[in-house]
Amino acid sequence: MERTFDFLVIGAQKCGTTSLWRGMDSHPEILTPSDKERRFFEVDEHYQRGVDAYIDSAFGDPRADQRLGIVSSQLMPPRVESRLKVIDRIAETCPEVKLVALLRDPIDRAASFFRFAERRSGRGGTDFGAFFERALRKHGGLESIPFVAAGCYGAILESYAARFGRERLLVLFTEELEFRPEFLYSELFEFLGVDPGHTVDGSMRLNVGGMHERISEAAMLELRTELQERVWPHVGDRNVRIGFNWWLRQVWNIEPDAEPVTIPQAVREQLAELYLPDAELLEQRLSVRAPWVKRISEERSGGSRPIASPG
Repeated sequence: MERTFDFLVIGAQKCGTTSLWRGMDSHPEILTPSDKERRFFEVDEHYQRGVDAYIDSAFGDPRADQRLGIVSSQLMPPRVESRLKVIDRIAETCPEVKLVALLRDPIDRAASFFRFAERRSGRGGTDFGAFFERALRKHGGLESIPFVAAGCYGAILESYAARFGRERLLVLFTEELEFRPEFLYSELFEFLGVDPGHTVDGSMRLNVGGMHERISEAAMLELRTELQERVWPHVGDRNVRIGFNWWLRQVWNIEPDAEPVTIPQAVREQLAELYLPDAELLEQRLSVRAPWVKRISEERSGGSRPIASPG
């Protein structure tokens, strides 16, 4: 029997997929790669090697009763061409796969991306308005800004449902992961066909957003070199090494923000004008009522508010 993936968490980026990944990975009937962002469908070189090579590298020797899958934040690209390319590859590799999307208030998601981008650039800025205006000038229009368009979940997920069928797509929300994790995981595990009674530690929260790194790139390189020379020769499992290095870079080295990000009201109104019709599309085409619809509707007349939810 040809090996393939049983499920894929397809995104979205900055919506809590890292926390979801660790919760899923605690289930004895689920197996995911130790490095969450070990990409397959998005990277030509990895995809061309084939799914067998990927499974051998990422999963080792899974048990027969385990569901194999990837938890990614990168399988919901906003550009249509990129999205259709990924969808074609998924359909070719695992046509019967179950798909999971974790969604977050798209305005909050944009603020979280701002934190991420500022940390990666080393600027550590706090002015979302200036960041937004630079992006608007660069891309020439609101819907052309990649980090803004990434919050148009309805358009993105409609492409997936059209190819795989609505019944094989489960839509979850970050608010449930944060405030009702036991409900979310029970629904998720039942959808995947594993024991829905498995208990996940609901307090486990990874990738809390921040603009600053605990240690510099040079210090991180020195630390990883020490591990390579002194520790890893004594650790036989390659996936343990890969997983720890990923955690070190992507979780431990992110310093949570002391202050939340505030989006100017004028910017919030522009984003609301874009995201409300998309939320309607999500409800009309996929029968999914997003919990942020009322909140975004009120942005047109309300004041700016800080974003304090997960990064």
